[in-house]
Amino acid sequence: MAKEDAPDLPTLIVEHHLSNIRGSQTLNLNRDWADRLLRQNKALVMIDGFDEVATDQCEAVSAWIDRAVATYGETALFMLTSRPAGYDRYNSSQVWTAVSVKPFDEEQRNTFLQQWYTCQETLSRPGRPPEEINDLAQQAAQGLIDQIEQRSELRDMTDNPLLLCMLAAFYRFRPSRKLPLNRLKLYQGFCQMLLEDRPEYKGMDMALPADEAQAVLQGVAWTMVKQAKIEIDGTELHQQVSQLLAQATDLVVQPETFIKQIEEISELFVKRQSVDEVEFAHRSFQEYLAAKEVQGQNYEPALLGLGKDWQEVAVLYAGLVKNPTSLIEALIKKGGQEALDLAYKCWLENPQRVPTGVFAELMEQSYQLLEMYMVAGEWKKADQYTYRVTLQVLGKSVGEFLTVEEILKFPCKDLKRLDGLWVNHSSGKFGFSVQKAIWVQCGGKLDGEWDYDAYQKFGKKVAWYDADFKFYGYDKLVFEVSDITPLGHLPFWCWVGWLVFLCLGVVCLLWGFCASRLVSCEDQGFQKVPN
Repeated sequence: MAKEDAPDLPTLIVEHHLSNIRGSQTLNLNRDWADRLLRQNKALVMIDGFDEVATDQCEAVSAWIDRAVATYGETALFMLTSRPAGYDRYNSSQVWTAVSVKPFDEEQRNTFLQQWYTCQETLSRPGRPPEEINDLAQQAAQGLIDQIEQRSELRDMTDNPLLLCMLAAFYRFRPSRKLPLNRLKLYQGFCQMLLEDRPEYKGMDMALPADEAQAVLQGVAWTMVKQAKIEIDGTELHQQVSQLLAQATDLVVQPETFIKQIEEISELFVKRQSVDEVEFAHRSFQEYLAAKEVQGQNYEPALLGLGKDWQEVAVLYAGLVKNPTSLIEALIKKGGQEALDLAYKCWLENPQRVPTGVFAELMEQSYQLLEMYMVAGEWKKADQYTYRVTLQVLGKSVGEFLTVEEILKFPCKDLKRLDGLWVNHSSGKFGFSVQKAIWVQCGGKLDGEWDYDAYQKFGKKVAWYDADFKFYGYDKLVFEVSDITPLGHLPFWCWVGWLVFLCLGVVCLLWGFCASRLVSCEDQGFQKVPN
């Protein structure tokens, strides 16, 4: 996709996708067939893992996807997956609906594990009867499920598909051991499994002990992170490994031997077939190993200079160290939304170790930044940042689902401050209390119950929807204060991020709960706005 002569979507489907599917060659499918399929409402186009795209190729790959959507977006459904860091790097002129993967529930978790173990047993025991394979898979899966059910800290990890897959792999190689307590210990356990347990299981001798091998990998990972790379040229990797081996061990080990073992036995390195480049098996391992290197070498100040794509290294570091306060304080001092967002993510990793005064300063700086957006007339940024601030108040991560109980118990002092900023800087045009008054005018009740008819009237009144109750689109909202700006038009993003479920493709907001909380806060001295 990043090449100048990259194939278009139909050609890519036929020549690069179908060619890898057994038996497709006998069907004589060509580009015209793929083009017709895409134009007949018969295609779902799934593009997986944008976060794995090299930084210098993001623009080209984004442009390729844009061209495909511009050509076929009216008749084919496109789905692009990415971790948040990769999503932020995606540049699009097309309108996408951003959604988050919901956590696995218990049934989905168990189904995943049973199918995962069935796949693994089938691959590792070719020719065995299906009944025997199924029995072995069910036994292995149930052993892991039992351990998860017995430990609440593990249950909290298993709603994430990636961590659940790692747990399954970890348990498969080490079924007699207790599973790690958190994701950092899981990463460490996984590294140990790949660098020590797997070679032992395969009866292969590694050139270095696991701890010394990991030290070399940590150095490689940190160097790549500083260079903002997810891939490294083979020659450069050879040079780096040679230098790191001299520092990590007294043993005489050839760089090419070490690299080959990490590729073929541990499989933490993956070599690209088309070019002489190597990358880590998953970006998460690269980030974790880099964070370990920062911890071991006291490189904390260097974390302040990392680009947005590599902030996860700082977050993992905050979870590794005994106390991340100094890093959080440095980020608060640096200021700006990117630094404050990162400071909050670091706080979430280790909140018990951070003094309450430091978190209070983080919140104060966040409120000041929100006010700066409003004073500057940057209402779109203010709208979106209000959502961030509300999550910080509740100790939630971006994308986490909130319960009705959390909404109804939102701290009144923060709700009052947020509303005051919106009302005061918009001369009474915007604000939660303004919206509450309109909600009442539209027949909405203040009893915490959802009223769809009232919401329809409310949505039209504040000009989020047209007369047919069709959403105008977020980018078409009015992000300015003028005589023609509808009363109560903002904030909007806060409610979408907070309350939110999708109903027949229409964003439906549970406004009744919000209005109810406003009333209970009014009883505690919250500013009242006449209906």
